Amino acid sequence: MKLLTALAAGTLALASFAGPADAAITYTFDLPVGSVGHIGGTLTTNGDLGTLDQSDILSWNFNIVGDGATDTLTDANSGVELLGTGLTATDTELSFDFDAGSSLLFQKVHYSGANYICFQGTSGPCVNGISAIPVTYGSASQQFSSPSGSVVIASVTAAVPEASSWALMILGLGAIGHAARRRAKTAARFA
Repeated sequence: MKLLTALAAGTLALASFAGPADAAITYTFDLPVGSVGHIGGTLTTNGDLGTLDQSDILSWNFNIVGDGATDTLTDANSGVELLGTGLTATDTELSFDFDAGSSLLFQKVHYSGANYICFQGTSGPCVNGISAIPVTYGSASQQFSSPSGSVVIASVTAAVPEASSWALMILGLGAIGHAARRRAKTAARFA
């Protein structure tokens, strides 16, 4: 019984170090665009679900690949503009409604026509659909796709448990094993 009490106390101590769960959700992009283009990377939201607005987007890190050119957009070197209600989130997917009057723009210099990715429905500052522009609009590197309807543009990759979670699980399994072993010894003595 002393061992079980010690294990329980250790488990509680480890749980207190684990801290509260973070509500943020990181979505992973892996989108082909046009004939040779690609948008890869991540976008982190504050964890809100349903229709998102610009304030729900916390950070991003995108690699834009065009025809013969690449660029990287991060929350440190670019801005974001979300117009309308076309961006929606679940706990596993991020979708954009290309039939809505919405746009989602990530760009180094706002409205410069250079270094951007854009998801646009029926109205906004970009070409309707998906734009991957690693250099400038009109250059040979630009890539476009024209999806319609609500399309999943990113998803959540499986999370790896933290070390404290593994420790709690191992301690719990150890406690169960110890209790089963003690029970088996006690049953053997009375048999």
